Amino acid sequence: MIGLTPDDRNQRRQEHFLAPRCRKARRLGDTAQNTLTGLLEH
Repeated sequence: MIGLTPDDRNQRRQEHFLAPRCRKARRLGDTAQNTLTGLLEH
């Protein structure tokens, strides 16, 4: 990893921490969407 500045490392660390949250949020969004479509279908 030549030429990585501290900023690059911080960015990578932030992405590492944010990724699971984004995935969880997306899953929650999918669940909400599915619930809404389920309610609309019934």
